[in-house]
Amino acid sequence: MNHIQRFGLAGILLTALSWPGSADAQSETTAANKLAAQALFDQAQQLADKQEWRKACPQFFKSMQLDRAVGTQLNLARCYANIGKTASAWLHYSEGAAAAKAAGQLERAEQAKLLAEELVASLSKLSIRVEGNTEGLEILRAGEKVPVAAWGTMVAVDPGEFQIVAKAPDKVTFRKKVTVGPDGDQVEVVVPALEDAAPMLTAQDAAMLDGREPDAPQDDPSADESGMSTQMVLGITAGAIGLVGVGIGSAFAFIAKSKYDESLENCLEADANQCTDPGIAAREDAQSAAGVATGLFVAGGLVLATGLTLMITAPSDDAEDTAIRIDALPIIGGTAGPNGMVFRGSW
Repeated sequence: MNHIQRFGLAGILLTALSWPGSADAQSETTAANKLAAQALFDQAQQLADKQEWRKACPQFFKSMQLDRAVGTQLNLARCYANIGKTASAWLHYSEGAAAAKAAGQLERAEQAKLLAEELVASLSKLSIRVEGNTEGLEILRAGEKVPVAAWGTMVAVDPGEFQIVAKAPDKVTFRKKVTVGPDGDQVEVVVPALEDAAPMLTAQDAAMLDGREPDAPQDDPSADESGMSTQMVLGITAGAIGLVGVGIGSAFAFIAKSKYDESLENCLEADANQCTDPGIAAREDAQSAAGVATGLFVAGGLVLATGLTLMITAPSDDAEDTAIRIDALPIIGGTAGPNGMVFRGSW
């Protein structure tokens, strides 16, 4: 079967549907797409010959996506009609009839038009009527946005179940699931005026829900159980480590001095650098201890200085304890303003 031999409907339409669209209509379709479309069409036709319509329809649809041939579209319409998707069948018959007429295929166009007209009486319809004027309202039918122009209009749909969703900013979303039956069933869904969504909780509301006073100060996460801030604790810790380092450095400095003095006992009095083997060993030990002492002095001093800085700059608890709320001042020698606020002196 070549590209122009797509067989379809029974009777007169059987031969008509086997013709593809005109060369002009397909001029922009690549050769690769045409070949793939033909393969898909052949698979779909084989399934249709065995009355396996539900398997055939997706193959016809894929073929039409690659190459929108009139014959493919009309066969897809026939397939949809056989599985009860009357609205989709009517749509493709109607579009196929117009495409065939434009291509000069008048017999095919007439047959497709007649088949579309036969489906009109059995079309099921769904209407979505909106009550109220909600700003920013958006309506979805089975996940697809419904144009505003279609609100309140009976629109042909394939029989089945539909999820209707209406939503708008700061409004409670409306949802309703409806079932549209076959054979001309008509269903209307009424979308009421959407209710205002609950406002976001304020900090005071959240505090009351937690069982706290709205203005009650929260526990300071930077303070430990003793009441000291984290900075103060870190400062004290660093200071203690620095002091330990300085102390150990002092011990190594004492060892260095002792070893140096010991080396002098084994060196010439006229030349302190002329020493016996024990003197040389003691001198090396003194140098090593001195190096360790110097390192500990420097490191310990830096850590100690850091600790002192943290302690000095840590926030003082006294500042909070001595803070006075103006609205709590007693009215003495001044004039009371709104909410008990006192205006006195140059205020």
